[in-house]
This record gives sequence, structure tokens and C-alpha cells, in this order.
Amino acid sequence: MLILFCVLGFTHLHANGYDSTRVKNYQKKMVEFRYTRYLDSVLHYFSMAKPLAQNAHDSVALFWIHKNMGDAYEHHQHLDSTLHYYEICGSLIPKGNHTLTSFLLGDKAYTYQLLYDYEKSTELSLQALDAAYLAGDSTMVASNMLSVAGDYSFLKMLPQASRYYQKSIQTSVRSGNPIMVEY
Repeated sequence: MLILFCVLGFTHLHANGYDSTRVKNYQKKMVEFRYTRYLDSVLHYFSMAKPLAQNAHDSVALFWIHKNMGDAYEHHQHLDSTLHYYEICGSLIPKGNHTLTSFLLGDKAYTYQLLYDYEKSTELSLQALDAAYLAGDSTMVASNMLSVAGDYSFLKMLPQASRYYQKSIQTSVRSGNPIMVEY
């Protein structure tokens, strides 16, 4: 009787429980296909992963599922769709998660660069930098400073661009991260 109870309990848990392994596998497939010509494959894995993560109320998994979908649309130059998915991502970030906030704002800034809206890109890059400071991640701070410098250079604001390039280098050197220094 105990064995039957355990088997039925496991079956019920598996049928009604959250299978994070399946979600992670679908996410891996989305990552694998997002920068290829196979947008339909990304859409397929998105449609498989999203309901599982939604039913489990896993906002971080939903964030990455939507982020990967936005990246795939960006690769195919469907930038309105990219921004749509990135907006959804913004609503899924857990309160106080400055790392994900900075990461998303940086990606949105890049999308606006692709749209030649350098003012909006600069605004978002500066917000990403603020979030990176709040996250306390010196590598992310240096990377975002580099993005701000690039945005200012697109706007032909060369003194500001130079200042942020220098700050990025200084932050990279202080962090001791040789990859960022070379970057």
C-alpha cells in the first residue's frame, strides 16, 4: 500500500508540479536557435516553456524566456517585436534585482541604437549604469560605462564619450578583471 501511495504521489507531483528541468531545456534550445535563421524553432520552444513557467509563477524563468524571444526577433530585425518582449521582461524582474534590470536596460539601449535613436539609447544606457552601481557589480559598471561612451560618440558628444571611456578603463583596472581591461 505504501508503494502505491508513493507512486501515485510522485505521478501527481510530476503531473501537477513544476518541472524546472524541462523549462531549462527549452530555454537552452531557445538560446541555441535565437541567433540563427530558425525563428520558428525559437517560437516553438517559447510556446513550450512559457506555460510551464507561468503555471509555476517563476518570474525569473519567464524573464529569460521572453528575453531570448526578444533577442531572436532582434536578430531578424523585427525590432518592434524585440521591444515588445523586452517590455514584458521589465515587468517580470523581481523587485530589487538590479543586475537583471541593468542587463535588460543595456539590451534595450542597443535595440534603440539599431533604430538610430541615440538619445533614447543614451538615456537607457545611463539607467543601466545606475542599476549596475546598485547591483555592486564592477564588471557590469565598466561595461555600461563603455556603452554610455559609445552612445555619446553616436551623438557627437565627444568630451562626454571620452570621459566615460576613461571611467570604464579605470573601473576595469580597479576591478582586476583582465578581460574587461582588454575589452
